[in-house]
Amino acid sequence: MKFPRFPSVSSFTGLEYIFGAVLICYPALLFLIRGGMNASLFLLTILSLYLLISRKAYKNKLDKADMAFSIAMASGLAAILLSQIYHHDLLARYFDSDARFLLAIPVLLALRHIGTKTLAIMQYAFPLGAIAALAAIIVNHPRGIIDASTSYMNHIHLGDMALLLGFLSLFSVNWVQTDRHIVKLLKIMGLIAGLFISVL
Repeated sequence: MKFPRFPSVSSFTGLEYIFGAVLICYPALLFLIRGGMNASLFLLTILSLYLLISRKAYKNKLDKADMAFSIAMASGLAAILLSQIYHHDLLARYFDSDARFLLAIPVLLALRHIGTKTLAIMQYAFPLGAIAALAAIIVNHPRGIIDASTSYMNHIHLGDMALLLGFLSLFSVNWVQTDRHIVKLLKIMGLIAGLFISVL
């Protein structure tokens, strides 16, 4: 599945700005606001569906690879649904994780055509997310950091996510272009924050 650079069109500027703003906040919201990441995913899904449905140019860009990708992403949820119907057990908790894959389908399809500069903004989201994780831990432990946990995230889950964001910060150095020193410093701080949290 190719990721072409979509032509610059003035009418898309507003959506690109909104996408970029949500993407850059997405990792940080996981640690700072309970349910913030889910709300961001729903917002991105709504924006993506609007983009894909309302713009003919986007419709024409969808191909067989997109269909195969969409079916693969939805297959997990379909398998769970069939299994739960067979067992007469349709509780919502079984569908939570795989429903996110379904919501991600229009987001990823829209991002293919919205422009590479929107994806490039993720290089700032990684370190900001790791630093936000450290800030959340400090706020939740005002008398001293005991472990990497918050009121709604345990230390294993939080530590794993922070470490991932830390390494993504490292891998994003000079990702789009040669980074300025201040940007490299931000990414190094993200790496340090992720490593520090992972050993708590």
